Amino acid sequence: MTAVYFLLYKISKIHRLPYEHSLFHLPNDDEVYYQGINSPFSFAKMNEKGVFRFLKLAGADHSLVGEVSRFIDDRNNAAHAKGAIFYKDDPDGLEQKIVDYIKALEKVQNLLVSESNKIAQSWKISKMDESALRLYLESEILFNGFTPAEVIAISSGEKPKRPQLSKILDQLLASITP
Repeated sequence: MTAVYFLLYKISKIHRLPYEHSLFHLPNDDEVYYQGINSPFSFAKMNEKGVFRFLKLAGADHSLVGEVSRFIDDRNNAAHAKGAIFYKDDPDGLEQKIVDYIKALEKVQNLLVSESNKIAQSWKISKMDESALRLYLESEILFNGFTPAEVIAISSGEKPKRPQLSKILDQLLASITP
């Protein structure tokens, strides 16, 4: 859920107007709450299955929303006394569930990378010297909460078009990773 909450937080910033429009169906107090969120974890208050519908604002199709939201049902079935563990008689069932879960998370991560690349394309950096560019990129990485995977994807995409930007992103990444 944490990965989804971070994506939703980014969606709430990047796609501000569609995000606000998507809140119209909520009661007034909830609408005001979600318009003013300041943390990815603010989404933890929302219904877990309902929160996945916001992924559509980042380009997720209906099948991906269904794919990731069904893991909530699986978890609830396994965790609650009245639930059922459907893979208990299959020795490879749990391993397959884990593989399916990781594949779904990779799809969500790809949405994050796609959104991050959209942000990077909007950067107006042509007139900046190297130290100003470094400070600007550091602030953008922090403001947008980019993960190392997102920074790597942005850097790779920028190498042919803006090599200076890619070089500094690589340096920043090297300075934060062990």
